[in-house]
Amino acid sequence: MRKELYIGILLFFLTLCVKYVGQIPEFASGALLGLSICLEIIGILPQERYMKLKNFKKRSLERWVRK
Repeated sequence: MRKELYIGILLFFLTLCVKYVGQIPEFASGALLGLSICLEIIGILPQERYMKLKNFKKRSLERWVRK
């Protein structure tokens, strides 16, 4: 499994545990759960699409840094 999937599952678990034990603002809870779901989706992508996404991110960052 990829590290994105591990991080997504861990973040999801920690967010739900914090909500169960104590108070957390709804905005923070929603943002963390949304981020964890995005990381899980990225983590389960097939290798070909995962590499396309990584290359797209790399090209986008290079364009942004050059300007």
